[in-house]
Amino acid sequence: MMRGAIASARCAAHAAREAAGLCKGCGHAYCRECLTELDSAVWCARCLAGRLDVREGARRPWARAAGQLGLGAAGMTLLFAIWNALLEAASSVPAQYLKAGGRGH
Repeated sequence: MMRGAIASARCAAHAAREAAGLCKGCGHAYCRECLTELDSAVWCARCLAGRLDVREGARRPWARAAGQLGLGAAGMTLLFAIWNALLEAASSVPAQYLKAGGRGH
């Protein structure tokens, strides 16, 4: 559609409004309220959602791996803290309770 044709076109979602541009994804005419600019192009809500889903899908494997790595690191830190606390508690037990052979025998 040429510029003059856009001026005479109506929004596909709001028939009472003049179209401001064409969606790069579907090619339908939409008003300013219905269009969003992304990557130097305008997109309707439906096409924009599809485009963002594709972008998120491309990033998900890396994000999932980073999340798992973060959880693993947090788990290891927690285990280290518990181990350290147990060692600290064991070192504070008086020597008389640590004799081999039990209770004062």
